[in-house]
Amino acid sequence: MVLLICLVLLWTCPGSGSKLDTNIKCVVINLEYVNCTWDDEGLPQENCTFRSRYEGGPEAECQMYLKVNDLNVGCRFSYSEEKLNRFTLLHAWLYSANGSVVAEHHRNLINMVKLDPPYNLTVEMKNPELYLYWNSSNRTKAVCKTSQVRYKINHKNWQLQSESTERNSFSLPFPSTQSLYEFQVRVKMSDTCGKSEMWSAWSESVYCGSMKNVNDTDIKCVVINLEYVNCTWDDEGLPQENCTFRSRYEGGPEAECQTYLKVNDLNVGCRVSYSEEKLNRFTLLHAWLYSANGSVVAEHHRNLINMVKLDPPYNLTVEMKNPELYLYWNSSNRTKAVCKTSQVRYKINHKNWQLQSESTERNSFSLPFPSTQSLYEFQVRVKMSDTCGKSEMWSAWSESVYCGSMKNVNDTETHSGSSAALMILYTAGAAVVLVILSCLLVHSERLRVILVPVVPNPGKNFADLIDNYGGNVENWLSISKELQDGFKPNFTERTCPVREYRLVSQSSSDSDNSLSSLTDVSTDYQPMHSYSSASTLPAPAETTQTTPTAPSVL
Repeated sequence: MVLLICLVLLWTCPGSGSKLDTNIKCVVINLEYVNCTWDDEGLPQENCTFRSRYEGGPEAECQMYLKVNDLNVGCRFSYSEEKLNRFTLLHAWLYSANGSVVAEHHRNLINMVKLDPPYNLTVEMKNPELYLYWNSSNRTKAVCKTSQVRYKINHKNWQLQSESTERNSFSLPFPSTQSLYEFQVRVKMSDTCGKSEMWSAWSESVYCGSMKNVNDTDIKCVVINLEYVNCTWDDEGLPQENCTFRSRYEGGPEAECQTYLKVNDLNVGCRVSYSEEKLNRFTLLHAWLYSANGSVVAEHHRNLINMVKLDPPYNLTVEMKNPELYLYWNSSNRTKAVCKTSQVRYKINHKNWQLQSESTERNSFSLPFPSTQSLYEFQVRVKMSDTCGKSEMWSAWSESVYCGSMKNVNDTETHSGSSAALMILYTAGAAVVLVILSCLLVHSERLRVILVPVVPNPGKNFADLIDNYGGNVENWLSISKELQDGFKPNFTERTCPVREYRLVSQSSSDSDNSLSSLTDVSTDYQPMHSYSSASTLPAPAETTQTTPTAPSVL
């Protein structure tokens, strides 16, 4: 009997044996609290007791049970992200009424975090893209959240986008203005902060656009550069077969398409003739798309006034004229300048585009005071102006034209840093040179004398001669008595006679026999005495002869 009771208990308690640690599932809800639930299949139809504790913490019984039909099916208990409870082991036990353990839980909750779904979803149309924005849980940083977007068009299948971390926006390029878009977003913990396997629930849906009608919406016709009309149709929902396109302008004959646009051998568009002289864009264009069985699958009945797309500008050139930078371009010659509105955008050093205001009837643009150390990139686009029937469609942006050269990143900072370093280096070098020169001047007398020669003072050298020796050079020079006596004369000079001759002239009135006489004057010089003698010698007539005075012999 006892054995039978034990077998019944084992069969009715899934927490025993191999089923332990399988019936309790604990999840961290939005990093605010923990929900632990258990499967009541096979458990006694009675309230079980739940007890739990974090590793290293005290064990406690559940304070807030989750109930279904007055039976405990779960427990909500506290959680602390500051203490990083999800990275520590959580121990939990489920006890039956008789106190036996019917289920256990022993694991951490790193990958068991479920965030709240995003909220405040909004959509905004910014040609040529559709933008979706949302908010998500503020219980953790943006870098800790991975988000995923899904959308569907006209209630068709969901299109799931790739996961992305640290974002709260999404853009959809080239949306159709004639379609209904539905968006949803979900989030989960990213790898950066402990990856969770659990996504949040999908957010509430947000919608953009309106559901297109079956007729008069699938065909889109655009006048290309006032040369021809391109009519295309969306093949979603259309039969996978070549459809027939027929069209006519108001008041003109209907005709089938002569030039189809094809993708994978399927007709996806038609090129229709156009005449600007006839102003076809101001008249209604009627078009029909027929299936293979002849039924109309799409229609178009509207004029093309605001559906003109010009070719992009070309031949862009730039010219620097101080203090302005000028941009010039050419645009389509299919219409007058007054019919074209242009717009310029530029960016500096590959940063964000700066869009300029629209302007009519111009093919140039000037930028004042450009930097010579920056790279400028320009683009231009055009569209039909209000004067000639405003179009909603811009041309594509022109090819870029560049001016200048991009300066190196942190060029100013690098130059300033280099200048400061050079200034410090020069200052230190000059100080070292001055110290070396000072040492040389102080410790090297020879170098000092060479560099700064001493001017002699003659007064200092002859001061002793005047003051102490009374001008006696012999005593001043300390010349010996014997040397002084050697300079005195020790001989007597002998006197010698000196004779002078004087020329005596006679008058021409004398007789022819008369001769000039030369007077000889002799003078003897002796000390304190002088002697002289004279003699007269005959001289030839009319001739005066001079005899030089004989040198004196001393």
